[in-house]
Amino acid sequence: MILKLLILLTTTCISMTALSYTPVETLGVPKLPYQLVDGVKVFQLTAEEVRTRFCELDSCKTIITWGYNGSMPGPTIEAVEGDHIKIEFKNNLQMPTAVHWHGLELPNGMDGGGAHTQG
Repeated sequence: MILKLLILLTTTCISMTALSYTPVETLGVPKLPYQLVDGVKVFQLTAEEVRTRFCELDSCKTIITWGYNGSMPGPTIEAVEGDHIKIEFKNNLQMPTAVHWHGLELPNGMDGGGAHTQG
């Protein structure tokens, strides 16, 4: 199943112009690359099983987790106010899933939490 989202970032997102933009640094979390298509940043986001290594002191374990594009947590999707973005979402998990977005104000039903809210 592929879900396509087209989002226009509004003033509720990071308020920076392209001229004063400072890239986000998320240590240990990759940035999701995009292709620019007719002025729209197009991102490919895939939910999938990911082998994740967890370490505590001198002991490490690798377990299967759910993540996006080969990482857990998923990659950083970087955009600035005024960007037009399209996120093409593919679910490679064996069951339905949803995406919870950080940094965007969306109606509760579109924010991956189903009937759950934080308000």
